[in-house]
Amino acid sequence: MSLRKALAHKRYDVRREALRALVPDATPHERKHLISVAGDDSADMRLAFAHLMEEHRWPEAIDSLIELLADTRNFGSHLSMGGAWSRFSVARSAAQALGAFEGLPVSAIDALLDAASAHSADPFVACAALSALAKQDDARITPVLLTALESPGLDGDAAFRPRAQAAAWALCDRATSEKLDALDPDAARVAQRDTSVIAGPLLVAFGALGGEPREKLLRELRAATQFERETLVFSDAAPDSWGRRLLERAYGNGLSEFEYLTLADDTCRQGALRFLDDAGKIIRGASADAVPRVVELQAITAIARAYEQGREISADEMQALAGAGGSGLLQRADTDDGGSIIEAEIHLAKRSKLFRQTEPPLSALAATFAK
Repeated sequence: MSLRKALAHKRYDVRREALRALVPDATPHERKHLISVAGDDSADMRLAFAHLMEEHRWPEAIDSLIELLADTRNFGSHLSMGGAWSRFSVARSAAQALGAFEGLPVSAIDALLDAASAHSADPFVACAALSALAKQDDARITPVLLTALESPGLDGDAAFRPRAQAAAWALCDRATSEKLDALDPDAARVAQRDTSVIAGPLLVAFGALGGEPREKLLRELRAATQFERETLVFSDAAPDSWGRRLLERAYGNGLSEFEYLTLADDTCRQGALRFLDDAGKIIRGASADAVPRVVELQAITAIARAYEQGREISADEMQALAGAGGSGLLQRADTDDGGSIIEAEIHLAKRSKLFRQTEPPLSALAATFAK
């Protein structure tokens, strides 16, 4: 049986596997036929289609994904130990798929805005829609996100407010992707007073935006002795998990969040922030082995090439290769190229043997600063 014929098989699992096999290499002519699967009687087929479109992002599929936002096939169970709400998995996945597109037409943004504001038997469809809007260009999006910050909790539980949390993360994403110009005083109030899972992303957003709103928020946090939340405002400038390990190697364990922020050597600091003490002097570490440190371009390239070719390299050379990243990422190195500092990309097929760190979710970081 050919894959095309399998798409008409009476069993949905056969049709689904055929769809998964056909989509990756489909020609423009074949796509039109495959998109019709969005109208399949089986909700599992419609769900598979949404997942595939999130991965492959066919522009021709956007209209079908818009229609699937209204799909109310309930995948939930009355035996579930969770809340009493439904689980419209197809609609959720359609929203996630639309969010994967870099630029959506107005019709898709209209549909996501409607879904984000609608009262549905599945409240997490709205959450998915809010997340999908985060990086889109439309003046209506930010007001909708700000309004959603005030959403009540599910089943009257003030501690469980997924729509507000989704809105906070969407605003954070808009700020860090330069889709957001400013946050209003109501958002600052939420950042100061709300629970950490909602306030945390907003604090990062204020940090990314900068300007007087950030400075005003920082003053208010200091006045209220909310120092943990003040630190979170600067978390976007903090080193990642790999960079933290390098700092711990140079200065020992038990560093505070402030020390992680300020002990990085200022010579290679990137971004808009520079940290000064009360005298206006740059705060920098005292370690002889600066983190990050500047390395000679030809030397680090030779070490990387030797490692790539499987030749023996010394412990010092391995340390130089692993500790050269200015941003904490192993494949980047701050290098001295004849008097000027540049950041070079080092591509290693064997990278996994050297670097196994993964970033902790920012939600976990936010919880760390809960006060």
